[in-house]
Amino acid sequence: VPMAFMMVFILLLVTIRSVLLFLGSLVALSVTIIAAMGSAGYLGITITPPMTSMPVIILTIAVAGAVHLMMSFVKHMRLGEDKVSSLTNAFEHNKRAIIIAGVTTAIGFLGLNFSEVPPFHDLGNVAAIGTILSLFMTLAFLPAWILVMPINIKKKNIKSQPYMLVLAEFVIVKQKIILFLGSILAVGLIYLIGNNEINDNFVEYFDDRVEVRRDADMVDKLLTGNGIVEYSFDSKKPGGISDPSFLRDIDRFVSWMRKQPEVNNISSISDTFKRLNKNMNADSEVFYKLPEERNLSAQYLLLYEMSLPYGLDLNNQINIDKSKTRVSVNLKNLSSNEYLNLENRVQEWFKNNTPDIMTEGASPTLMFSHIGKRNAESMIYGTGITLVVISVILMLVLKSVSIGVVSLMPNLVPAAMSLGIWSLIDGQITMAVSVVSSITLGIIVDDTVHFLSKFQEAYKRMGKSVEDSIRHAFSHIGSALVVTSIALTAGFLVLADSVFQINAGMGKLTSIIIVVALVMDLLLLPALLLAFNQEKK
Repeated sequence: VPMAFMMVFILLLVTIRSVLLFLGSLVALSVTIIAAMGSAGYLGITITPPMTSMPVIILTIAVAGAVHLMMSFVKHMRLGEDKVSSLTNAFEHNKRAIIIAGVTTAIGFLGLNFSEVPPFHDLGNVAAIGTILSLFMTLAFLPAWILVMPINIKKKNIKSQPYMLVLAEFVIVKQKIILFLGSILAVGLIYLIGNNEINDNFVEYFDDRVEVRRDADMVDKLLTGNGIVEYSFDSKKPGGISDPSFLRDIDRFVSWMRKQPEVNNISSISDTFKRLNKNMNADSEVFYKLPEERNLSAQYLLLYEMSLPYGLDLNNQINIDKSKTRVSVNLKNLSSNEYLNLENRVQEWFKNNTPDIMTEGASPTLMFSHIGKRNAESMIYGTGITLVVISVILMLVLKSVSIGVVSLMPNLVPAAMSLGIWSLIDGQITMAVSVVSSITLGIIVDDTVHFLSKFQEAYKRMGKSVEDSIRHAFSHIGSALVVTSIALTAGFLVLADSVFQINAGMGKLTSIIIVVALVMDLLLLPALLLAFNQEKK
């Protein structure tokens, strides 16, 4: 968190070049984070590992709106306007885009409630609260701070962001090439999405810097392994575990499981019966087998229980009326896909060999493996709903169905392209990575909304041509888009260094999506606006 603060504040100080504005943003961002985390306390939300990333997320979200307002204010001051006029113009020109961006970002975070993982619900809800709080601080506190403080920015003879105008001319002239190459690149990267696989490795949630990870690796290497799956077998009658046919079915299952490459060790009552039968027959290897009569099995079990030292019993393997027994399977360090694959093979074996004692495996790791798969499926559904809601809001606010449809491309494609890039970098879609699309959907709308707002301002209100409207958007908002994207990327890249891989993966993929979205907004969006206008003509 301190590193994220330092990176963002250095960027702010370099960008706005005003100590008083910097201090105002420092107060606004700090109050937003404290208030958001305080709301989590009032709501009784527990601080879980995903929640530890909350301050960084809120910091990066809150700084985006503040940058747009302050950079616009500074620009007007440098053009020679007085402080009140500069603030009024900056506020009027940016308030709608800041509000839309804040609301859509909050909706994106609320989409995390579709996740199957409750801590992500908390993350989304608190982040949404923090986003709304940042709106208040940006549109209420910062203007008041600017009016009260003796902020004096000298007039400068500045040009309208010449490098942005150069980029605008490039897009206008090379529009068809940009659309052609952009489409090929987008299709190619989207095609690579299929190379990703929904997979988690719960031991590897922590990297080598964490002691528990190093201990877990040693257990897996030298002892029984980290994974365990329990199988409960029911004979459906008291004393039924002594039934030779029941024991034979369990022994067949245990023998088959021992041949599986994922298995390290198995603890089963059937092994105990075979060992007792051998011991009671002069330790002859010939008798290392299950007793053939139920009465003999029951006598062996009674003798064994009576011979156990004080304080020891078989209650960890059999129940009181001896109708059920547990088989414990120790596994190697497996990923969630490997757990699910093994469980599918087990169920298929039960179905084909011992359907009478068919049972489900139980373990926390197996449970989370199923949750991870369901979480990815539910987030696809949730992200779709979030996208529809955000798109409708954009169409209503921008008062243009056509522009709303055009805006879908730079909002949809970055996440899809980034997942293609992710397949080349990592290829593993963990529980955290599966929720990134919903988180970033609202964030990347920010740049699109600001660009389209400036475009509409010139096109509809000033009556400029499409080309001149694009130049207007680049010259008035281009630098702010770059600065906010750098701030967001820097903030989320701090998470990429987290020892908790859920946060690290989320930070890496979110940073990739933000960078791709910026490129799409500065290249593809204006090219689409030009192409769409030519089609209309």
